[in-house]
Amino acid sequence: MSGPGTAGLRLTTATAAAVALFSLTVGLAQGQSRPDSGLERSEARSGTSSKVKKCKKIKDSAKRRECILTAKGRTVAVLVEDNYYSPSQLSIRPYDTVLWNWRDSTSSEGHDVGLQSGPAGVSFREFLSRVYTGPTGRFKRTFKKPGTYSFICSLHYEMQMQVAVRK
Repeated sequence: MSGPGTAGLRLTTATAAAVALFSLTVGLAQGQSRPDSGLERSEARSGTSSKVKKCKKIKDSAKRRECILTAKGRTVAVLVEDNYYSPSQLSIRPYDTVLWNWRDSTSSEGHDVGLQSGPAGVSFREFLSRVYTGPTGRFKRTFKKPGTYSFICSLHYEMQMQVAVRK
């Protein structure tokens, strides 16, 4: 489509896309969860169903139930940046997974993720990453128990985040 009126249409569409992307970025920086689009939901469903099918083959009922719950959970990404986590506050459901990623880290200083406080009965060792420098680090944990989890970088005490796990 081309003609005298189409340049304005293209500019308006591009502007709308830029505004939407900016709004999403600002929302993530403020700790809001990413809105799901229909496409993302359908992709998640198709991937989840194959995982659930594999879980149903497990004979032990307790292990099968936990496998299914974990398969239905979502994964939320957190960037480990130069002295901060982004987002620094999350609200998730039980059996959701948080993936801390150092992919954009260019600092020569290392960072880690360590549980400072959490619900009773949660092991601090279970939520302790090693120290990573540069863009190679990844640390992933599934949250099973509801409650508030506070994390800190053991090398930079100003680097903190909270994860609220609610049913």
